[in-house]
Amino acid sequence: MTLGLLMIGMLACEPVVNVHEEEICINFEEPVVEEFQNNQAYVSDNLVFNNSYTLSEYEWEGVTYSSETWYGFSLSAMCDSVSSGFGNQYSCSAGKAAGGRQFGLFYYSAYDADSSCFIQFEQEQEHVIKSMQITNTTYAYLSMRDGDAFAKKFEEGDYLRIIFKAYKANGDYIAQKVFYLADFRENKKILLNSWQFVDLSSLGKLNKLSLHFESSDTGIYGINTPTYVCIDELIYIK
Repeated sequence: MTLGLLMIGMLACEPVVNVHEEEICINFEEPVVEEFQNNQAYVSDNLVFNNSYTLSEYEWEGVTYSSETWYGFSLSAMCDSVSSGFGNQYSCSAGKAAGGRQFGLFYYSAYDADSSCFIQFEQEQEHVIKSMQITNTTYAYLSMRDGDAFAKKFEEGDYLRIIFKAYKANGDYIAQKVFYLADFRENKKILLNSWQFVDLSSLGKLNKLSLHFESSDTGIYGINTPTYVCIDELIYIK
């Protein structure tokens, strides 16, 4: 059974310039992080990758405790492809970034589905997002491959997919594209653990690209499958 997709159509993350357009590549190499950075939005070349982060503190019997919650974007340099569980949520299942040392990842929260994960151009600009590289996090990959205390092992008929939805600067919906991080429908056995090139140019000029997750493993409280995705080498046309 093949659990990984071959990398096809891979493009080097190098700017391309011609008379009419310039291709900007965002590779998430700056700022340099030792492990991850999940507490703020990421801004690069007029693109904002959203983040929601809350640090809570409380006191019990004279001792102060703290906890954090977050969703949206995080920078990461973690590439542990073998350790399962939530503690390894920032690692890439491919074992390395698509190009350099670092990559980005999104964590999708169903409690804020409409604004949980999105990429948006500053100052109401509209450009074509041409492509990006995508793969599963290790946490999500191993959860789907083996199952865990919260989510099932994927079997025939199961899937995890991302719906990319494009919007104009005035908020009007443009179009969408679906990409499968795992697809066990119709005798397929696709479970992504290598970087995959995703062409998004058909969405046209957009101001905002939102990411939504859907899974066959969904209960009364929402999706059971870990809803994460690693991204790298995003290219847009300026």
